[in-house]
Amino acid sequence: RSISFARINSLVWPTMTFVSGLAIAILLWRGGSEVIDGSLRLGQLVQFNTYLTALAFPMIGLGWSINLFQQGSASSARIQEVLTTAPTIADGALTREGFTPTHGEVEFRDVTLRYGDGPEVLREVSFTVPAGGWLAIVGATGSGKTTIVNLIPRLFDVTGGQVLVDGVDVREIPLDALRRSVGYVPQETFLFSLSLEENVAFGMATPARDRVDTAARVSQLAKDLEDFPQGIETVIGERGVTLSGGQKQRASIARAVARDPLILILDDALSSVDTNTEAAILRGLHDVMRGRTAITIAHRVSTIRDADEILVLDAGRIAERGTHASLLAEGGLYAAMYRRQLLTEELSDDDGPDPGAPDPAEAPDGLVD
Repeated sequence: RSISFARINSLVWPTMTFVSGLAIAILLWRGGSEVIDGSLRLGQLVQFNTYLTALAFPMIGLGWSINLFQQGSASSARIQEVLTTAPTIADGALTREGFTPTHGEVEFRDVTLRYGDGPEVLREVSFTVPAGGWLAIVGATGSGKTTIVNLIPRLFDVTGGQVLVDGVDVREIPLDALRRSVGYVPQETFLFSLSLEENVAFGMATPARDRVDTAARVSQLAKDLEDFPQGIETVIGERGVTLSGGQKQRASIARAVARDPLILILDDALSSVDTNTEAAILRGLHDVMRGRTAITIAHRVSTIRDADEILVLDAGRIAERGTHASLLAEGGLYAAMYRRQLLTEELSDDDGPDPGAPDPAEAPDGLVD
């Protein structure tokens, strides 16, 4: 439709200009002939020409205004549709008014999920993350890792089973209270065309500069602020177009940390940073995660090797679970993924060992030749 509109628009204005010029040419030719014949006075010709010119521009302006009005009406209708759409996920009759999570324990009980009439994307997923615990989730693309963490703040509702926070079904927790207790770093970070400080403080009930500065240090964003024109008050572009991929991820981590949540979710949040920066961020996050529940989705083993428990997903099911050492000893999917990372690091690193790479000495016998 946009292409059709452009084509029509490209024809309308040249046509209007041509018709207007043609009308003036006809007027001068016919009027000039009558002036020569003496049937029309010269002043009358000038007067009629002035009337025609005075009438043409208001008509062009009227057409332009009608065009703008129609575009504005269409845009207004679309905006109104968004504003009046009732959210699918909302508080209901089962909501416990006034309840607020205080510990951060997360539990999945036989959770099953499908989108509409499609196939099941999660099948009988069960696990518990105690308050203050650290759970890591790994698996192939499309295995359901992001879907699991999306169920905690109720971006979707389960098809079967339950998701509980502090022993209460998330469908019974007031949505505002539930989401204020969760700090979520998604794969795709959305940053607004505001200052970096306002982006980091986004979502805080009461923005505080000291918490923003602390979050920037934890996320290793502070070291880049010296290169920005106004430091943390520098205005960035929409979606963070003026920042690199790693800087956007670190800004998103800082935003989640600044909110001081009970539950911290990192969805492949360190994929765009180098291994040295990753190690520094992990050291800072270890201090932040003390006393709060953390759930991390990662593809690098170095990111989650110290987690209390690691879940390995395969086609929407939990295929393996355990600690880093126990999963390596099993020699299953996790060990195969670990081996691929070791080989990748060996092939790509010609200048020496990567500080964030897995340690070959930890691999079980026969895993690395």
